[in-house]
Amino acid sequence: MRADPEANLGRTEEILDLVRDVSDSSEALGTYLQENTVSISKTGITKVHSATEDLLSLRIFRNGRIGIAGTASGDLETLAELAMASSKFGRPATFDLPSSLQPSSVELVDPELAPIGPEDLLDRLRAFRQDVRDVFPHGSMDGSLSLHRRSFRLANSEGLDADYEKMFVEWNLRVSVPTGEGTVSIATTGSSGSWQEALPDPDRILPPSEWLALAPPHHPPGGTPVVLSPEAFSVLLQGFRAGVSGSSLVRGYSPLAGSVGRAIFSDLLTVNDRPLLNYGAASAPFDAEGTATRDKALVDRGRFTGFIFDLATASEAGEASTGNAGRNYNDLPEPVCTNLLVETGEHTPEEMLSAAGDCVLVDQILSGGTSNVLSGDFSLDASLSYVCRRGTVEGRAGRLRVTGNVYRALSRISMVGRKRHLVGQDSLPYVAVEGLDVF
Repeated sequence: MRADPEANLGRTEEILDLVRDVSDSSEALGTYLQENTVSISKTGITKVHSATEDLLSLRIFRNGRIGIAGTASGDLETLAELAMASSKFGRPATFDLPSSLQPSSVELVDPELAPIGPEDLLDRLRAFRQDVRDVFPHGSMDGSLSLHRRSFRLANSEGLDADYEKMFVEWNLRVSVPTGEGTVSIATTGSSGSWQEALPDPDRILPPSEWLALAPPHHPPGGTPVVLSPEAFSVLLQGFRAGVSGSSLVRGYSPLAGSVGRAIFSDLLTVNDRPLLNYGAASAPFDAEGTATRDKALVDRGRFTGFIFDLATASEAGEASTGNAGRNYNDLPEPVCTNLLVETGEHTPEEMLSAAGDCVLVDQILSGGTSNVLSGDFSLDASLSYVCRRGTVEGRAGRLRVTGNVYRALSRISMVGRKRHLVGQDSLPYVAVEGLDVF
């Protein structure tokens, strides 16, 4: 897919020429987005929606400071004026823009995904809905399935000019199942550049019907073994994503400061950042500043191996960029994780529950996250969790609150599942954690 030559994607050179005489250096990022979305209601009504975005971002270095501006209108004169105005109060320019780039090799367009259209998306969505009805005849499903096509072009005044295209599917679905004690809701989200991975295996997200009856309360205080589903584990990792960012390091609030090279997590835990994962939803051959991407271990068998950086935070920390710059079109870049993959272990979920004995299986998180970024403390509302006694699921636990500390929890992982599942752009297994407080 190529954007129209007059679109913002093709105007990076034009805006660079416009600001050449009023800036020390400059950078333009053009992004063209095309999206086809199909949605389905609980009653089976379907809708198709298409949208496009044509964005241009300009970053300039002027008088030792950085200015940033973005536009969707294509008004280059206004874009230049906004960038110059913001540079008066912008961050100090402590680094240079790259003058060349050798993009990394990664597959971004699945040949099976390229010809997919709205009708194919609807067929896949209807088939998934039928799978739900086969398990829960009185259940319902609503949500959406989207196909994203994106083109990027990055150029700067130092001579760099590079582009790439990618495609991926994104889903956001909710299954509702009526029970004698109210309706149970189960949500699933994910994104993948592989058509084969579009939508999860229904067996992964749909519990046996006997699990949905309410079990007697089981909230022992202190030190409760907890098994986390991939969805629940993903919420826990949000605090880790913040802590591993070079931005939190240079601003002085990362709990991981001073821990590089130390074994501070469970030796069962290995976390990889994989921008070169073929067909990964967040994969790319270079980041939003023109630094080639590379796969890296953030945690290697419990040892914290290092932070992720963009050019600015790398300069402040005395490090090199790790190729993790991400950005919105009208904001300065920030270091971000791409596709997180947690290495698998040896256990099935059933084996983990059996080994944990009396425990709680947390499946769905309603709200919450790290409530204190400085310490990593969290408080999570579990909207769907199960009471397990002697390794057997006795039924739903009702609404629970799980509290603890992200980094302490990651140090107390006692078992890791043998299979990964997509949650958002990440690929995560079940994990068992010792010593969380459940109320």
